[in-house]
Amino acid sequence: MAGKPQDRPPKYGKHKATGSARVRIHGQDIWLGKYGSDESFKKYEEAIARWRAGLDVKIRARSGLPVSVAVLADRYLDFVDGYYRKRGKPTSEASCIRAAVRVLLPLAGRMGVEDFGPIRLKEVREAMIRRGWTRGTVNKNVGRVVRMFKWGVAEEIVPPSIHQGLASVEAIQAGRRPDAKDNPPVQSVAIEDVEAVKPHVSSVVWDMIQVQLLTGARPGEIVGMRPADIEQTGEVWAYRPRGHKTEHHGRQRVVFIGPKAQLILRTYLARLPKTPLFSPREAEAERHAQAETHRRPDQELDNPRTTRRLRSAYSRDSYRRAIARACAKAGIDTWHPHQLRHTRATELERAYGRDDARVVLGHGDPKVTDIYIDKDFAKARRIMGEVG
Repeated sequence: MAGKPQDRPPKYGKHKATGSARVRIHGQDIWLGKYGSDESFKKYEEAIARWRAGLDVKIRARSGLPVSVAVLADRYLDFVDGYYRKRGKPTSEASCIRAAVRVLLPLAGRMGVEDFGPIRLKEVREAMIRRGWTRGTVNKNVGRVVRMFKWGVAEEIVPPSIHQGLASVEAIQAGRRPDAKDNPPVQSVAIEDVEAVKPHVSSVVWDMIQVQLLTGARPGEIVGMRPADIEQTGEVWAYRPRGHKTEHHGRQRVVFIGPKAQLILRTYLARLPKTPLFSPREAEAERHAQAETHRRPDQELDNPRTTRRLRSAYSRDSYRRAIARACAKAGIDTWHPHQLRHTRATELERAYGRDDARVVLGHGDPKVTDIYIDKDFAKARRIMGEVG
């Protein structure tokens, strides 16, 4: 087969927009690192080695020879690396799939795919439960394993009957397994606890907190704000995040910004259009300026030039950590940014009703809003004009 054109190794290439090296295998991009680097060439060689092994997999499958679960997983993870990406970066789903595979392989890696049935899948599920994973996490990860076998069917390396059998395993229902506990529902954060962190966060983080509380946006939508993404016309502005939770379903997401939030954001909107509004570098500069003002003559301060290099924008994790540190300093129970969204959801539901709260929060299914209780854009715009 080596001489056939379709079996020639895929080429090492460059993604001009990012300067990254990549190779396209089975219609999916595998990202290799900086173009021209030793690391990228090494990863390319590894990818091609797996690609060659993949040819053997199809040959074995079509010849009726067994293909192991480990080989299936290896091929699937190659696909995952290219498929689950947004703006050139892997999504959290890719990490979740790898976590599920790490439990699967020690139990069934050497087994042929045709021998992996519902009983084996339940054994994998039990291993997940023993790890202390919650019921929801276990159900999702079992579903990821089943989805891997479904992908294998489409690649002609798994018999269709195997996927059909695995799909028959039902999810664990609430209350049926005491050892597979549910996470407690996310609660709203009391306004007093929000106010308590104000003296212990930078003005940048405090503005992020206020804007999120006013708009009901997700933490990722707050840290991703840029002037270019905000339509500053009319009494109520419209913020369209570059990436959001349901964009792969083709849904639009618009966060409407009322007068109160606009007043906070005006301070940040003079910067370049594609510059993040909220910068940890500015927060660090503010911290050093305050420390300089209050330092004793004999006290030495950290040199800003020698401190760790900060990113130009907050991530969801760094935003969460800033709040957690402030909670510790304030002596209150730790709360996290997503609770601000729940607080706003509860306030909107009480004032406007459940359906209107759903519209503002950007939920596609009215049932989802039930989780937050403790696409009519005109309606959402009107509400934000009144309360945001």
